Amino acid sequence: MNSCSFLGLGELRRLGSRLRRLQIAFAALAAFVPLAGHAASILDYTEADQLGLDSPSKTFLYALTTASAADGLTVGNATFEYDPLSGGLILGAFDVDPWGTPTISGSTNPTDDANLTRVTESIRVGPLSVTLTGLTVGATYELQLLFHERDTFDRQFDVLLDGTSIVPAGFTSGQGVNRAVIEVFEAGSSSVVITMPNGPNQATLNALTLAIPEPSGPVLIFGLLIGALVFRKQRRG
Repeated sequence: MNSCSFLGLGELRRLGSRLRRLQIAFAALAAFVPLAGHAASILDYTEADQLGLDSPSKTFLYALTTASAADGLTVGNATFEYDPLSGGLILGAFDVDPWGTPTISGSTNPTDDANLTRVTESIRVGPLSVTLTGLTVGATYELQLLFHERDTFDRQFDVLLDGTSIVPAGFTSGQGVNRAVIEVFEAGSSSVVITMPNGPNQATLNALTLAIPEPSGPVLIFGLLIGALVFRKQRRG
């Protein structure tokens, strides 16, 4: 048959079910690989666009800043909330608010750069512990921990996710740079605990986000392949 045949409702439902199962499987695989190696991605960024906070496919569950003046500021699709030292989620010893002025520029939207500068201008000093709740077991999440240090500081400490180190030995918050630790993980419970014990130096944190990430490249590719195979089968039928 040379003419194009359309899929029936039942076939569309079955295809959708297969695609969802593939998405879950590949998301779980993508989440497992970083944890297996105990190494998150470490990004030294110069502009807000590099963090992907403007992705329309991300759903932000948390966007916290230790900078009191940055409460309510939006970077991309993430609206940051000031997390106070007393009664907040980021538990630490004390704040330095403000701490420094990051150099962030070059994004498509200059306002994102300006707001991210203010979001990351203060630090909470450790030891640090953060408990984030409301997660769905088996779902995939993207955690971003944002650091900025003055030119004269380069603190070394560990970062743990539910008790497992996710940074390489000798990790530092970066001397005079804007640094992000990015970890994609599969939730094993309804909450996740991030701890940053003091090492050779006191741990610090400027801001963080937790989001449901956009579908990974392999998921989209496999979805397109399956759709193409079904379409080809229908044409030949």
